[in-house]
Amino acid sequence: MKKKIFQLLFAVFAILIGLYPLKYLLNHGKTGILSGKPDWLLHSEVWQFSFYSHIVFGGVALLIGWIPV
Repeated sequence: MKKKIFQLLFAVFAILIGLYPLKYLLNHGKTGILSGKPDWLLHSEVWQFSFYSHIVFGGVALLIGWIPV
């Protein structure tokens, strides 16, 4: 019984944290950690690609990583 509760809590937290990148994808502006970045960095296409691919794939990993096999 304790194992099932732990698995449920783990799944809920993984899903909640996995959805966190939506904050950056839906808000086009300086939100969260982006508010501390300089404008020249935010306008760099290489940095934008790296940042958004990192948060999207990290979110996907969290969304599917908790699923038992």
